[in-house]
Amino acid sequence: MNRVLVAIALCVCPTLALAQHDPTAKAAEKRAAMQKLAPLLGEWAGSGWIEFVPGKREAFSSREIVEPRLGGMVVTIEGIHTEQGAAKGEAVHHAFGTFTPTDAADAYAFRTTLASGRTADVVAKFEDGRLKWSPPGPPNRQMRYVIEIEGDTWHEIGEMAGADGAWRQFFEMTLKRTKPTP
Repeated sequence: MNRVLVAIALCVCPTLALAQHDPTAKAAEKRAAMQKLAPLLGEWAGSGWIEFVPGKREAFSSREIVEPRLGGMVVTIEGIHTEQGAAKGEAVHHAFGTFTPTDAADAYAFRTTLASGRTADVVAKFEDGRLKWSPPGPPNRQMRYVIEIEGDTWHEIGEMAGADGAWRQFFEMTLKRTKPTP
């Protein structure tokens, strides 16, 4: 008799525990959080500049493709930057990333991979209508990026701080949406 009661308890307890944890509700919350990235979706083109060495600014053309995947649970982003005036297809920077929801409100796991093989896992936050993240920088430096979308215009800046803690802008690009995501 005791063995029967134990067997019944072992079958019923996991079922009760699963009933209290509703994966459908959690998925809906995460999808709703991912909707905040909807303004980024689409294909974008424009130009910008980068200045790792003060006074040596280099102009580039850029194309970004941002798409939802897995019913909106993942957002992918691919950025291809070419040197202005370079032959078509000569990328000077090529990156791919994924945004996935976290349990924190307005925060996303952002994994990036560069064509060079370098990767970074950072937390991106959506604050005040802006997407912000801080990838690892060169030794003794910090980096941060901010994207702001207004209508069909994407404006992004990158800043770097040295050992003294002073921030200096080293990157800026402005893109126009060329194609919305279907």
